[in-house]
Amino acid sequence: MGLDGEKSPTEAILAYGRVMKDTERARKEYIERYLGKPVTGNAKMARDRYIFRMTHGDANEDEERDGGEVKHGGNTRLPYGLCEEFGIKLPEGASPKQAWEALEGKGVSATDAYKALKEDKNIKPYVDKVKKETQNKSTANKASEGASEDDKDGSKNESGKTEKPHYAPCTAATNSGVTDYIKNELKVPNCSFGWNVDARVSKTMANSLADNFARAPKIKDKIQCCGSLLAIREEIRAAKKPILLKFVKRALPSKPDWWCEEWANRNALIRQKGRRWAFYTDESFGGYKQFNDEEKKEWAEALRPFAGIYVEDSNTGNYASLEHDARIESNNGFHPKGCDTIKSIMDHEVGHLIDHTYGISKNPEIRKLYNSLSKAQIETGLSSYPTSPQVLKNGQGLSEFIAEAWSEYLNNTEPREIAKQVGDIITEVIKNDEG
Repeated sequence: MGLDGEKSPTEAILAYGRVMKDTERARKEYIERYLGKPVTGNAKMARDRYIFRMTHGDANEDEERDGGEVKHGGNTRLPYGLCEEFGIKLPEGASPKQAWEALEGKGVSATDAYKALKEDKNIKPYVDKVKKETQNKSTANKASEGASEDDKDGSKNESGKTEKPHYAPCTAATNSGVTDYIKNELKVPNCSFGWNVDARVSKTMANSLADNFARAPKIKDKIQCCGSLLAIREEIRAAKKPILLKFVKRALPSKPDWWCEEWANRNALIRQKGRRWAFYTDESFGGYKQFNDEEKKEWAEALRPFAGIYVEDSNTGNYASLEHDARIESNNGFHPKGCDTIKSIMDHEVGHLIDHTYGISKNPEIRKLYNSLSKAQIETGLSSYPTSPQVLKNGQGLSEFIAEAWSEYLNNTEPREIAKQVGDIITEVIKNDEG
């Protein structure tokens, strides 16, 4: 046994072998896939043990589920089999815990599944029951959708004016639950969060979207996708690659096919950017100025399904740490006063979406206000982010000015003069646009 009574790497391999029913294959696959070299030396034992536990869950015979209240037998194959049954694709190396979290979105309970397996010695009746309940729920939702659709999209009151839609707040505790809320309640077509994104972050994104959809209904049609970058980027890469391959072959006809293939594959990948927490992108999604008209059109059509708001997986895995950083940047003036929460980060990104949708940057009142302020006035009256060198170098000063002001307008209980002016102008523009 290893330290603290936990399994050593050798014992962990044997436990994995029992699941796979092939210990030697398990040993070889474990070493090659997760360690890259044979397990040798006591110094590596603790590291190896935790790598195994992180990739396969606890190898102990009893696994604790549902917050430690219920213990189930060590049938680690069960959640993977159920995921396959319900058509859920798990990330490579997903643990049983991650599999159960994914199954929650399909209405599958770990407690009920193990109970059914123990009592009936057969999981199929439970699976059929869950599928039937899901189908009945879906039928009921479709039946009521016609009656409730007017409330979601805004209905006409007696005077003929469009009333703002209302959305129930997201109360989900898991990423799969948040995903269901965003797709079913907010009607965003595509949504996916990586397993390492803190569910409280994704929940905050959902509630920020709900709040802003109610304030600015038109932005709902502009968001086709949201979630975390790593969960979506392979889909984006697949959409970008053929267009980039066509472009590079046209632009550099002397290059061999293998070189063009590698270039397109490399440049189709969206990489994480340092400490960026979240970002908004339209269908341009980093296109090239050298595109011809046909390529620009193809690019916009291929990337339109991915226009939306995303969080960076590696920077949003710890809710408390992210809020701590937000407080520091608000306190030192890099971001506005009152913008010290994760919601303020999301509202900033939605501010870009509102700007893009309603043309706020082109509004004469906004431009007049922005041009009347000095760098020092913006920094003391709003934040220093819109005047930072990189932002100004990219020509995004006005855009970030609007997003920062919108974030303060929504999150500061007493928004300051600049944020109040910008927020009031945006609200008036939306009101006039909605009629």
